[in-house]
Order: sequence, then C-alpha cells, then structure tokens
Amino acid sequence: MLSEYKDLLENNPISIATSDGERPNIAVASDVAVVSDDQLLISHNEMVKTVANIMTHNKICMTCFDKNWYGARIYGEAEYFNDGEWFERVKKLFTNKRTEPKGAILVTTGKIEKQS
Repeated sequence: MLSEYKDLLENNPISIATSDGERPNIAVASDVAVVSDDQLLISHNEMVKTVANIMTHNKICMTCFDKNWYGARIYGEAEYFNDGEWFERVKKLFTNKRTEPKGAILVTTGKIEKQS
C-alpha cells in the first residue's frame, strides 16, 4: 500500500492529526521514511502535543500533497520510541546540521485514500 506513495511521503511535508480525547491537534513533519508496505517512520523534532496525544490515544490521520495536489490521506495507529531500534534508525536517517531527533514515531497504516 505505502509503496505507491513512497516518493510523495518522503519528499513533501505531511500533516499529522491527533487528539487528546477532547481537543484535536495538527502538526507538520518533513522527516518521513516508508519502512515497509504498511509502516512509516517519522522523526520527532518539535511535535510536543502530537507525541503526548500518541501516548494516550494512538489513532492518527495524516495527509500529504505534492505541488500538483496529488496526495493521500492515511489512517493508522502510532507508537512512540525514544530509544531502541526505531529511534536509532531515525537518528541515522534524519540527523543533520539543523536537527537532531528527539524520538521516533512509527505509524502502522490502516486505510489509505488517494487524493487528487
């Protein structure tokens, strides 16, 4: 499923919607890697509310579009890691001069809707 959207997700910012059970939150991320056909890895750099929401309510919705408005809406469940395999992988992929990841968000996808 995600392989169809790999270029889109890895080369464009994504919007991430979460909730604390009462209030919705939206964040933007650009450090994203498709790691399997149903999982993607997102670097946690500045998303304080998003991470807090994932820890209590792991349902997530994301959108991503390219400059021609081709995109996807992705529903899934998120897990947060601040150590271990996924965190080490994020550090290898996304550490650069402007950012050092604070954690890793692993999203296992459910439904994906093509947007065009």
